[in-house]
Parts: sequence; C-alpha cells; structure tokens
Amino acid sequence: MKVDKIHQQVLKKINALKGKTLSGRGPIKGAKTGELVPPDQHVQYEHIMHDLIRGFYKPAKKPYLLSYQATESIDNYGE
Repeated sequence: MKVDKIHQQVLKKINALKGKTLSGRGPIKGAKTGELVPPDQHVQYEHIMHDLIRGFYKPAKKPYLLSYQATESIDNYGE
C-alpha cells in the first residue's frame, strides 16, 4: 500500500535529519495550505513530515509512533 511506503520513507527521512532544525512550515507540511512537501532524496512521493499539531501521532494498526511534537515555547513552560 502506498501510504505504508510513504510512512516508512518519512520515518527514514526523520532519522536522516536527526539533529537538524527545520524552520517554517514548508519543509514540514508544505509551503502553502493544500500543498505537500515535494518528493526528495528520502521520500519519493509528496508528503508531510508532521501536521503541525501538538502531541503524538500513531497510525492505526501500526506498531510505531510516526511523530511527536511538543510546545517548545519558553513562555509556556519556562526554561
């Protein structure tokens, strides 16, 4: 199934980008609403890295967590 392949490729991309900072919406979800991140050296299809919501995302019936995003604002939690 194409969705499973995309998920696997996105996980590999996340691993390859470990330690790097992605700034702005473009490389994470796509440059504009309705656009996706274009295919690249890691993922051969249009995709999103994260839906820019806070929390955990685990695809139904999958044994792995696909993504996690926490609020990093000092205003919210302090240092």
